[in-house]
Amino acid sequence: MSLDVLLINPPFRLLPPFKYKLIDPPRNLALLAAVLRENNYSVRILDMPIEELDFESIAPTLQKLEPRIVGILNRSSYSFPIVCKVAKIVKEFSNNIIVTVGGTYVSYMPEEALNTCHDIDIVVMGEGEVPLLKLVSNVLLNQEYENIEGLAYRKNNDVIKIGGPIPVDLSTVPLPAIDLIPTPLYVARRERYILELSRGCTNACPYCTSSFIKKHVRYRDCVQIISEIEQAYKAGFRKFYFVDDVFLNNKPLVIEVCREIVNNKFDITWPCMSRIDHIDEETLYWMKLAGCEIIAFGIETVSQNTLEQIGKSDLSDKIQNTFATVKKHGIRALAFVMFGMPLSTLRDELLTINFLSRLQPDAIGVFSFKPYPGTVYYFDPEKYGLNITDRNLSRWSQLDEPTHETKHLTREEIIECMVVCNYIFRTGGTFSIGDKYRRRRGVQVFKTGEGGILYNPYLPPEKRKTDMYLNCIKLTPVNYQILYHLDGYHTVDEISSLIQKLENISQAQAKNHIEECLSKAMELELIELIPDIMAGNDTFNRGALIYGGGLV
Repeated sequence: MSLDVLLINPPFRLLPPFKYKLIDPPRNLALLAAVLRENNYSVRILDMPIEELDFESIAPTLQKLEPRIVGILNRSSYSFPIVCKVAKIVKEFSNNIIVTVGGTYVSYMPEEALNTCHDIDIVVMGEGEVPLLKLVSNVLLNQEYENIEGLAYRKNNDVIKIGGPIPVDLSTVPLPAIDLIPTPLYVARRERYILELSRGCTNACPYCTSSFIKKHVRYRDCVQIISEIEQAYKAGFRKFYFVDDVFLNNKPLVIEVCREIVNNKFDITWPCMSRIDHIDEETLYWMKLAGCEIIAFGIETVSQNTLEQIGKSDLSDKIQNTFATVKKHGIRALAFVMFGMPLSTLRDELLTINFLSRLQPDAIGVFSFKPYPGTVYYFDPEKYGLNITDRNLSRWSQLDEPTHETKHLTREEIIECMVVCNYIFRTGGTFSIGDKYRRRRGVQVFKTGEGGILYNPYLPPEKRKTDMYLNCIKLTPVNYQILYHLDGYHTVDEISSLIQKLENISQAQAKNHIEECLSKAMELELIELIPDIMAGNDTFNRGALIYGGGLV
């Protein structure tokens, strides 16, 4: 007897090992399974990450279950290549199986997804509970699905999109069918259970894909939320994670849920995300009582130009007050920062690191800006000064290297800032405190037998020579050493000590050499004084690490 629907949670990576540090249960698949089962369709979930399954395990599962429809979860843009590989395996096993995909990237870019991967038959856009149920019903009754709103599919050589994402009435959604996932494996690993109070987001951050399909905010009933917590609690979960884009949008609901958690004596811990301006004492009191241990805030950057472009205000003082208030209630305050945003300069990035050093959050999430599909930056990168250097979506995790450069930052400079910030945070490491200068981008120095040579790309047009070598400057051994160490990390005092030892001269002589060299280099606009990332604080508290964008 064949199965109606097989839902697949794919591996997290294309290549082995298929073992992972953090694995969230596929609650979204369990919700879809519950809807299908409630309507008397047979459904199973193949949860590959938690079972550490490789791609070779898919065909035997298809052989055993004989599904009519396979639904594949597309967790994020960077997982789409994995989705394509799973779809290819399914179609190679049997071209008669209907392959449907739902999730982030395919919802934002259904035409691009279907044109890229011809093994996908149908894309379910946005929330899948309603369109997937209609699709399954029509397919199993051998009826057309071409007029079902919320679907995109291929017809001949064209991609047809019917309407757009459909906001679901959350009161009609049953509890997730967590009995269809290997819950004991999650509990044994002490993994967290994903939970939501609401769907949608009131913000319209242009860099966030939520602004593309999740504008309509809907809230669940407190009874429904507590019932789900109870179901997961009885299954053995003790760690939870509220994934709401803005958890504190509805404070009365938050307080009501927290009170019920306390009344039901659920011994749980959980993090959430919030806006800086949504915090108040009463809500924090109940959140702490109910087990909240971390609140994450999107600080992003201190660049005023960038904040204006993304519709945010400079809330530096408010941020510091909010973090202090959160900590006062015994809750850890986590700061999300993003490097490589379109208008941020290197100076802005360093000032952001310095701000974090003074803010002293309990934890930090360091991310690379990504011009995600579904955002204005993906549709028109040139308009925002972006050059996308790598379109391989498997590298588009925010924790991975940048896949772009901007008018103000090279890819290498973005990597540098991410590494420096992570180093300070993850190791508790420090950098020297004091005045630091940095050669401007493109200024190159080379050591020679006689001292050194410097290439100057910043000569004014009237002084620039067509013969580029004539734009170079010969350097004495002392000036080479000074300019070579003007890397933004050596302080003036450190360079002075180095010159003193190398040249066997007095401290006063070394400082005189440096002052003359700095004066001339500043006059020629070869160097710039940069912000001291450690100014105001010479140590940095270590906090929780961030895996996969989630909170630990």
